[in-house]
Amino acid sequence: MKTFNELLKIVEQEIENISYPDGPKNFYDPVKYILSLGGKRLRPVFGLMACNMFSDSVDEAVKPSVGMEIFHNFTLLHDDIMDNSMLRRKQPTVNAKWGNNVAILSGDGMTYIATKYVMASPAWARGQVMDIYLKTAIKTVSQREILMAVFT
Repeated sequence: MKTFNELLKIVEQEIENISYPDGPKNFYDPVKYILSLGGKRLRPVFGLMACNMFSDSVDEAVKPSVGMEIFHNFTLLHDDIMDNSMLRRKQPTVNAKWGNNVAILSGDGMTYIATKYVMASPAWARGQVMDIYLKTAIKTVSQREILMAVFT
């Protein structure tokens, strides 16, 4: 069984190796930036740990796990806009660097990038994985909207 740090290294390498089109730069640069700020990466590592409980190989779970991390960072990006935050992990937020419009569009794009990664699940599990992913995504976003309505 792989250690947390071994799995973290796999996740970090996969994020570092994400291939982005050449442009538009104002769309992809904020995505690269927010993902480069690091973080604990607990979601993807825990996903790989769960996979590793049943298999010696975690290869088929890497992309879907990274997809969850991309989705998580999308929610942080949009939270920063909604909260008018200027710092994330002691660095300027995407909205502070590029403005709210670019941050919204880049965040929206991150949901599609995340979905592409989650869709890389093995064919035998893809339907179930996508169902759970989409239910979770809808619940995550709708819960934030409910809280905003109550407190604003």
